[in-house]
Amino acid sequence: MVYGLTRNVDSYNLARIATYEWTDIAADVASARTWRDRWSFLLRRPGWAYARRAELDAEPGIVA
Repeated sequence: MVYGLTRNVDSYNLARIATYEWTDIAADVASARTWRDRWSFLLRRPGWAYARRAELDAEPGIVA
């Protein structure tokens, strides 16, 4: 298990740092193509999102 930020936030604003992951989740939900993926971004473990993005990137002719 790896703990910590997934990306550098590039901000010293504490409110931005505290809500960064929530806004990232909201962006994932908004860009999901299916309702199953939308619910999964909200309810499944974090590792699922990385695996799903890799699946979508591997599909020919589909841009994630």
